[in-house]
Amino acid sequence: RAPASLTAPSGFVVTAWAHGVGAVRELAVGPDGTVYVTRPDSGDVLALRDGADGRAASARAVVRDLPGVHGVAVLGGTLYLVTDRELHAALLAPDGSAGEPATLRADVPD
Repeated sequence: RAPASLTAPSGFVVTAWAHGVGAVRELAVGPDGTVYVTRPDSGDVLALRDGADGRAASARAVVRDLPGVHGVAVLGGTLYLVTDRELHAALLAPDGSAGEPATLRADVPD
């Protein structure tokens, strides 16, 4: 749920960077600046890229069919994703897309 309003310290400005991406849970930034966001309700991960105007210019699903995906991290060229019980890793391509996620652990504790 989005807050009714945001405040920032003096000298700072808060603006929306992306619109229409739905219910995002977490985000991580890749080495090329691509922002990866998880959407647990949709079971997917979107890749957002910055446009020349300082706003997200594109959003595309790079991982699909991963119900409950919420945690995300990028380390080197690998995208790590977690659901309620599983840890997955997917290799990142130079264009920001992700390969098929491989399950690293299927028994992550609560």
